[in-house]
Formats: sequence, structure tokens, C-alpha cells
Amino acid sequence: MDFSFTKKEEEFRQELRTWLEENLPEGWIEGTSKLPTDEGEYAKFLRNWQRKLYEGGWAAIAWPEKYGGRKASLMEEIIYHQEMVRVKAPPLVNYVGIHMVGPTLMQIGTEEQQEKFIQKILTGEEVWCQGYSEPNAGSDVAAIQTTAVKDGDRWIINGQKVWTSFGHIADRCFLVARTNRFEKKHHGITVFLLDMNQPGVETRPIIQMDGQHDFNEVYLNDAVAYDAEIIGKVDEGWHVIIALLMHERTGIGAQVFTLEQQFNELAALAKDLKEDGEPLISKPLIRKSMVDLYTRSRGSLLNYY
Repeated sequence: MDFSFTKKEEEFRQELRTWLEENLPEGWIEGTSKLPTDEGEYAKFLRNWQRKLYEGGWAAIAWPEKYGGRKASLMEEIIYHQEMVRVKAPPLVNYVGIHMVGPTLMQIGTEEQQEKFIQKILTGEEVWCQGYSEPNAGSDVAAIQTTAVKDGDRWIINGQKVWTSFGHIADRCFLVARTNRFEKKHHGITVFLLDMNQPGVETRPIIQMDGQHDFNEVYLNDAVAYDAEIIGKVDEGWHVIIALLMHERTGIGAQVFTLEQQFNELAALAKDLKEDGEPLISKPLIRKSMVDLYTRSRGSLLNYY
């Protein structure tokens, strides 16, 4: 297959490159830019970066134009990921919102939900997290124990979520809860668009071995959601879960461009570094390892294509 880019696609690349050169934080490309060390200030920095992407039309290029996107082609998406990785652009603070929640709202959400949430997802005004995994429900999402009990037009939610990315800075959660118990566990599940900024929601950090804080535990103690915050139908949330996961898989796949960039940097390093006067790349064991890494990263890239 031919994966070369057309003249029009290369013009798209140059447009993005020019915008990045003009809009990345000062000193970013040169490597002299200093990121905030305070967690709150860093979150603010990322929100401001997403706002800038939105204003430039680069926050969600694959979205339809009616929702603020560019309706980019698949090849333009590939170019976009390549260029963002090339300059090591700041991460997208609303990754869950852009790649998962937004597309699901377009697919399944009501017109009112689309009007209320989608614009704020693009701007970074409302950051989203995903409330799927629980201590006893990881790959088997249908094993969730978090409950939502109806109380008038409200739902009272109790339970625990874990490994919640961006939960500590999120304003909303795409939350899965059990609203009924049927013989088949995939039934009786409902998805809520939960407000995280309320007394019934407690977020606790999970500190990784490198000291970073990306994941969280979320405790729900009489948290409240409303009928208008249900996406899909009550007790029939399984197809909503699957819809979001399909969008998630596509977004995660784009990480192959990071792998490609890292391999290229590693290969350059192996050529520059020397041992006993010879470049590391000339040593059989290093070459064998590099070939293995290249095969894996190239295979992942072709699989993504």
C-alpha cells in the first residue's frame, strides 16, 4: 500500500507546523520552557494550551465542522499526530472529553446534552474523566458494584471507581452505575454525565513509582445526578459503554506515533554514542535489539493505518 502524502496533505502539515511555531509556549521548541511544578498551576497551563488549540482550530480536527472540528481526513489526522509528537507538544488535558465523551455525545446524546457539554469540552472549560473501572471490575466492566437509586428526578450514587485518569482535575465524569439487577449482568446499567464538583464526590491520588500523579480513586458517597444527565436509556447503558470504548480504541492507537518518534531518537543516540571508539549501533547485540524494536514499532504503525 502507498502511505505517501499528497501535495494537499503536505500543505496541511506546513499549516500546522507554522501554527505550532507561532503558538507553542515560549522556548518550547528550544527546550528552555519551564513547566509549572505546582499541580494546580500545571493543570491551568494545560487548560490554557487547550484553549489556544481550540482558538486556532486544532483541538479536535476530526470532529464535524458543526461541532467545532475540521472534518479532517484520516491522513490529515496522521499528519496531526506526527507533528504534535515531533515537537513534543503539551498533552491534551481534555483527552477523555475530546477522544471519547464528545464523539459519544454526538452519536447518542440528546440535543440538549450536545449543546450543554460539547463546546466546553473543546475549549477545556470542562475537563472529563471516565468512571468505568472499580476494584472488582476492571476488564469486566459489567461487574460494577457502584449503584444509582432513583429519588424523584435525582439519582443517588454510591460506590468506588479506580484508575481514574484526570479525576483530580475533572469537572465531569462519564460514570457507569448499576440501576437495576437482572439475571444478565450486562443489563440494568446506566451511564451518567456526573458533576464532579459536589460534596458527594471524593478524589484520592494514586502516586506512581516515578512520583507522577495521573490516576485516582474516586469515592461516591450519596453523589447526585439528574435524569437530564443520563446518556442513552435507563438500564440500557451497555451499548453506550461500548460506543465510548470504540472511540477510546481509536484515540489510544495514535500513541504509535510516539513510539515511532522514540525509536528514531533512540536510533540516532545509538549512532552518536561510542564504546571503545565504535558507535553502539555497530555492536551485534545493540543492532539485534534495535531491529526488534523497529519491527514492533513499525508493525504497530501499520496496524494503526
